[in-house]
Amino acid sequence: MAIRARSRGVPVVVGDAHRLPLPDESVGVVRADRVLQHLEEPVVVLEEMVRVLRPGGLVVVADPDQDTLSISVPGVPQRITSTVRRLRRDVGYRNGRIASEVPGMLSALGLTDLKVEASALVLTDPELAFGLPGWVGYWARTAGFDEADDRLWRAQLAKTTDAGFIFAVTYLVTCARKP
Repeated sequence: MAIRARSRGVPVVVGDAHRLPLPDESVGVVRADRVLQHLEEPVVVLEEMVRVLRPGGLVVVADPDQDTLSISVPGVPQRITSTVRRLRRDVGYRNGRIASEVPGMLSALGLTDLKVEASALVLTDPELAFGLPGWVGYWARTAGFDEADDRLWRAQLAKTTDAGFIFAVTYLVTCARKP
């Protein structure tokens, strides 16, 4: 993305989000899109975003709220889908629940004019669901799934493209202004 932006004449800075290579109060807008869920120290990154933001500038943070994740695979027992959802939220991401915490974090950092918008991502094709067909096998040791669970999961997913499969998660986009 950085190379493509540079080729269009857009100034680009690449660096560690925990230590942004920008001067204090040097930018008008800072955006993190599907980033905080993966970070070891998301509060430090938000502090950095606020540090580089000019007064009156805008912070925009978008992340999925894995607490809202819903998975329905016809023919698969609830114990499997519930475990997969829990692992996706609590193991698959460092901060699977961060999206709903961002407004409070930004407020605590002194930002104002807080706005939160939600939109749902709904997928009905398991092949588009972020590698979902391999999740039971991937988490077999962690969750105690056996080969029969993995075979059932994959077989049912293979049948469900037009038969009731649902993967849905709510994305929260939080905006706030630096006074």
